[in-house]
Amino acid sequence: MIGLRKKRIVILLLISFLVLGSISVQAVSDYEKKISQKYLKHYLDEYGKADLNSEEKKRVDEIFNKLAAEADKDAPDLEFKYHIIDNSAINAVNIGDGYILIYKGLFDLLETDEQLAALIAHEMGHGVNNDIQEKIEINQKIQLGAVIFDLAKDGKLDQDEVSPAAEIAVNLLVKKYSRSQEKEADIYSALLLKRTDYDSRGVIGLLRLLKRKSNSVNLELLELMKSHPNLDTRIDYVAEAIKKQKEAEKLYHSPVSTSRELTAGLFRDNLNQVYSAYAERIHANLTREQFKDEEQIEKVRKEIANLKEKYNFKYTLELRNQVEGTARVAISFYRNEFTQQNQLVSFAVDLIKDKYGWKVLRGPVAY
Repeated sequence: MIGLRKKRIVILLLISFLVLGSISVQAVSDYEKKISQKYLKHYLDEYGKADLNSEEKKRVDEIFNKLAAEADKDAPDLEFKYHIIDNSAINAVNIGDGYILIYKGLFDLLETDEQLAALIAHEMGHGVNNDIQEKIEINQKIQLGAVIFDLAKDGKLDQDEVSPAAEIAVNLLVKKYSRSQEKEADIYSALLLKRTDYDSRGVIGLLRLLKRKSNSVNLELLELMKSHPNLDTRIDYVAEAIKKQKEAEKLYHSPVSTSRELTAGLFRDNLNQVYSAYAERIHANLTREQFKDEEQIEKVRKEIANLKEKYNFKYTLELRNQVEGTARVAISFYRNEFTQQNQLVSFAVDLIKDKYGWKVLRGPVAY
């Protein structure tokens, strides 16, 4: 009877393993929070926080908070936090759920505010791009495989010991992002620096600093270099991205910027933020209280609330056309990947340019 029960448990777990890829994104998000707390505890127990003097702490806080306030527009579900870890390695890591850890060894190497901002913005980029998601899915599958192995072996689960497979999963989570993920984080950091009034060339400055220091410090300390693309390659593609940044600025500081504010307000169900995105002529016709009960706005709010219950979704903003003082922006929501089959819903927003800048005139309307 015990053997039969054991077989049933193993079969159920195998079925779970096969369908793991289709579990809800929200469940994975809860798992990310749990894992990030585990890693945070590990780093703080192992190394502790570095001692910064009051001037250093104030400097880091100011730069971090300025970047976080802007990055929040791209990832409103994240709350970015940081710790300076008392370790001499040249490294920094995003451990999920908004937590960024900077090693003291790397912090001491930095020469300018722009270099520090570039480093923080790069790690925020991993959070905004949700790069840890794929690693978490691998982690879950490996750990479930370890449970199946333990049960199949002797029908028992050891609650206290961590299996070798689970250890592998732990290392997979924070050790290395893919080269494409690192490239996207580099380019995002250049854009984020520009949006927060830092010189986006600070990213190149950081990369050149690391290249210069790689010839003069203990290579064993250069953990950051082991998991990132070649520095010359990174400098080249960031420089190319910065060359195109004027075009990117038009995208970020334009009707798209207002549409981002509108979308962030809808995501948080913050009616004040949503209302402030609309044009003066809308304010003249609708008070905040009347706006709250407006039929189309209520419909969109309910639809986004429904999406939030089902998915940890992403969205894109695309400028569809712009003629003189009018523009249209498409807001598209996606499940997991930005592909046609994963698209959930799209809205159109019409904007006008008035004395307060670009403001919403009509929409969002589903299409």
